[in-house]
Amino acid sequence: MADGDRTPLLSRITAPTRIVHGEADPLVPVACGEQLVKKISGAQTDFIPGMGHDLPEALLPRFAQGIVELASRAPSVKA
Repeated sequence: MADGDRTPLLSRITAPTRIVHGEADPLVPVACGEQLVKKISGAQTDFIPGMGHDLPEALLPRFAQGIVELASRAPSVKA
């Protein structure tokens, strides 16, 4: 809040993006994650039932798989 509204910058994101959000997050409502998806073109979502505002160790394989999927969508860079 103190840094101001960064919403206008979201539409400039071109990198493959995945929004991971706990549906039981007591600090940031799911609606905030849904807004990010609308503002970032092509963003993928991973809304996780029961997850709060943390990254449970049991879900690390799920997070890693999401990273792999995003990396496969990224354009290749020629050296």
